[in-house]
Amino acid sequence: MRLARSYEVLNEPAKSRDAYAKAATLKPKGLPVLTAYAGAIAKAATPGAPMPKRLADISEQILALQPTHGGALWFSGIAKMEAGDKTGARERWTRLLAILDPKGAQHAQVLERIKALDQPAKP
Repeated sequence: MRLARSYEVLNEPAKSRDAYAKAATLKPKGLPVLTAYAGAIAKAATPGAPMPKRLADISEQILALQPTHGGALWFSGIAKMEAGDKTGARERWTRLLAILDPKGAQHAQVLERIKALDQPAKP
């Protein structure tokens, strides 16, 4: 974990992700480890690319441990949307809305994502 955080400070997202991966194998039910690993995967991901499968998998692991984890609900919803599972995405994001401040920017962003699920797909 220390090595992973050091790589974060040094702005080495791929190395940080890999160090967190090792920590997650050593503590597969450690919520702080899994949460940090998910964040590191997201930071190391290529902007605009589909969500890395490992991030979707880790999000599901986190939700098994803490069903109301905001970040995991967000990433899981994105993974489901990208997989074409609009119902699954809506379910995850609806659960996320329930824990967000209704006056906050994040609430509005999630609500927009849910509304976008009802729009026809762009060719």
